[in-house]
Amino acid sequence: MRIALVSDVVYPYHKGGKERRLDEVSRRLAAAGHDVHIYTMKWWEGENDKTVHGVHMHAICKKYELYQGERRSIKEGIMFALACFKMFGKKFDVAEVDHMPYFPLYSMWLVCLLKRRPMLATWHEVWGRDYWKTYMGGLSGTIAYLIERFSIFLPKQFVAVSPYTARRLREEYGVKESRIIVSTNGTNLDIIKEAPIAKNGADIVYVGRLLAHKNVDMLIRAVKTLAKDMPGVSCVIVGKGPESEPLKKLVKELGLSNQVRVIPPIESSRDLFSTMKAGKAFVFPSEREGFGLIALEAGACGLPILTLNDPGNATVDLVVPGKNGDVFNDEAELVRLLKKYLARKSSRAAIEKFAQKYDWDHTVIPLLERYAS
Repeated sequence: MRIALVSDVVYPYHKGGKERRLDEVSRRLAAAGHDVHIYTMKWWEGENDKTVHGVHMHAICKKYELYQGERRSIKEGIMFALACFKMFGKKFDVAEVDHMPYFPLYSMWLVCLLKRRPMLATWHEVWGRDYWKTYMGGLSGTIAYLIERFSIFLPKQFVAVSPYTARRLREEYGVKESRIIVSTNGTNLDIIKEAPIAKNGADIVYVGRLLAHKNVDMLIRAVKTLAKDMPGVSCVIVGKGPESEPLKKLVKELGLSNQVRVIPPIESSRDLFSTMKAGKAFVFPSEREGFGLIALEAGACGLPILTLNDPGNATVDLVVPGKNGDVFNDEAELVRLLKKYLARKSSRAAIEKFAQKYDWDHTVIPLLERYAS
């Protein structure tokens, strides 16, 4: 089949869970014999069209900034959605559209309707009315909620990246189970196994976007408390985002410059995994995740996963308390758990075993079956 994958962001130009998923899934669909095309913004230099690992990539508009301050840019979402009307001139048998930032779902729905082609939507997380109001405020939040609410009616089928997201689609919006394909995110275990342990690692590791809802400031304050009893403790925070400078300022204010490093994203997956392997615990205090891919990869590196116990955090589903990590409710509990895990030798082999069932070759099977049917 000629498959059109539509997403405003792509790996490796923008690093995150959904970008890595698109990269891994597209490669495997192409390796299975499908003619795979990704339509996105212009992230690279040179021609608008290129082929990487058998996947054809096309820039359909210039790159717009993803964020305005701490929030996703409405302008970027609208401009990319308008660019999606260029898909009227493209040939494809089926389109799979990333649900974020929602607007492209509407333009691609019209394109697919008039071209009489089915549209699937990859769904990473469900926000709902309450969270939209918290994120954007009263009226704006209500409008954003309605945009999400009505987008539910557009795809023929949903590709949920986790059982948690599938459950939220059913419970929040009443999506029928027959419309949902669960194709979980995964890990590239071969690259992880090959990565050596970094020599300049840190005890505690965080990797991810530096956004307010990730609560990385909670981790920094926890290190401050922890340092009173464990003065040699170290922490590395890998990522970038609107919170980068405030977090660096917090590190300085708390006198943690010798304990905490805030560094940009590590370009090489191998080097990133090396950094994680050198740690003793992975802390993921995010209150909203549709899956938590980086936490799963940390587990595959042998790190116990400590994540926030929040209804919007699907990473909780990846943790078996006492086996491959724990969940915490607040900063004080995080400090207690860090003392526990930093003081003992965890069984890395046992922790790694939990991640093995999430190898990409296994998680992409539901999609391969869908496109082969």
